Amino acid sequence: MKCNCCKRTISSETFEALDGFCKVCYESLLPAINEMTLKNIKKIIESQPWEQRLDNGKIYYACYLPEMIVFDHKTNNFNIDFGDVGLKRIGNLIGLGGFYYDADYYFAVSPEKVIEAWNWFNIKTKSNDDYWMAIEAETVWDFLSYNWRPFTTDYKESLIVSILSLVIDLRILDSLKVDVTTKLLEIKNEKIRGNMETYQKLTDNEFHNNAKSTKNAFLRIRKIRQELANLSAETRLAFFAKVKGFDVIISKSPDLLINKKKVELKRPKVKFVDARKQADMNNGMLFLHEDKCIIEDISAHIKRGFDQKADIVAIEVNHLEKRPISGFNSKWLGGIMGLEKALHNAINYGKKGTVLLFKCRREGYQGRVLRCKEMKAD
Repeated sequence: MKCNCCKRTISSETFEALDGFCKVCYESLLPAINEMTLKNIKKIIESQPWEQRLDNGKIYYACYLPEMIVFDHKTNNFNIDFGDVGLKRIGNLIGLGGFYYDADYYFAVSPEKVIEAWNWFNIKTKSNDDYWMAIEAETVWDFLSYNWRPFTTDYKESLIVSILSLVIDLRILDSLKVDVTTKLLEIKNEKIRGNMETYQKLTDNEFHNNAKSTKNAFLRIRKIRQELANLSAETRLAFFAKVKGFDVIISKSPDLLINKKKVELKRPKVKFVDARKQADMNNGMLFLHEDKCIIEDISAHIKRGFDQKADIVAIEVNHLEKRPISGFNSKWLGGIMGLEKALHNAINYGKKGTVLLFKCRREGYQGRVLRCKEMKAD
């Protein structure tokens, strides 16, 4: 991958952590980013809360940040009133950090079931108020800093809804007698504990007065958000396969065993072309929709999955169209179909290199199967 500014080659980890920049360019941009963030805060407090409604008038998504921020124009300081720490409910809406989602529309469950799953998850992973406070604060900081930038190409708000989906799916899988212990331990020990320990070391007195320290601390929390959101692809496919009658085992390596086939799950980062022209705008606020993203480059995900000795590499995508797979000869095995049939075909396809693309939407789950054979180096 290349830095968005200087175009030097950087690792995928650096690209993800520093919003597409190398370390040198990122640090040089920090003053401008912080100045723009202050301007964004001034704009947002003058905005109305954003609510998206169905045809019947029901709110299915809302952003109430304008009501949460108090800005002191004399000192250029601001405070955010998050209310009670953790999951919050407004009618049928459930959310964190000012971003709220209709429980039935997004998760096909009642608000009470979301809250039940939330409490269960916190007990199992020993997630405390400090953890969720950090998640909420970083979510808002991330939104204020980046979702307003003209060159942004990422859809940030979807991380919260994906984390909630992960929590709900784990709880339902547990109720269906699928052993989720391994996944819960992975979340607790590898995703949360290590990153939170580093975050807490950075949150000293300097944290509040030094923009670089603030950013380094929040990058740890963003890493947790991104990794938990990515895990939702695993639990979503596991839940779907279980209710459709497949034998499902959740593990760590591989991510899943479905009918005894080793399945590694991947989820590419969502990117957009000309995000500001494609977004719905509300007094300058940027809300991107995943259906408007570019077709994903899945080459690296396929290679990583097969390097992990997977029988099937399953990738959650927003597009099921054919695309070139760099470094692989690919054969697309039929067209777009229902996910149950696509999963059945992938499991029963007797050759190496099987890839399952799947797309989860309220209107239906779809999938597509292809076979990829890595090209030999000259």
